[in-house]
Amino acid sequence: MSVVFLSTAAAMGAASSLNDDVQCILVGARLSSSGDTSQQLAGRMFLVYFLGHVDGRWPGADLERLLNSETRKNNSSELDAIAKKCGARFSARGEYLVRIGKSLEQTAK
Repeated sequence: MSVVFLSTAAAMGAASSLNDDVQCILVGARLSSSGDTSQQLAGRMFLVYFLGHVDGRWPGADLERLLNSETRKNNSSELDAIAKKCGARFSARGEYLVRIGKSLEQTAK
């Protein structure tokens, strides 16, 4: 069963680029500044997850330059589409962690 988890994790990691992750950080930053507390929480989780992803895969990335570039490139309708894509990635990772937890519960019994 752990082989399935590893191959799923590898496929999910390979599917993103630095640009994709920077776009997700931008979405997280915008959500974090929302007046809605549930959106703020979601934004903070996005920021932590996608910043960690960038730091792990591209430790020398110039985030300030990349975020400025993405801010200039994307309008609000594009950001809505990006937010959906980032949300799907974030949710898939959460589901993966739930499966790991269930597997560990079974192993512990």
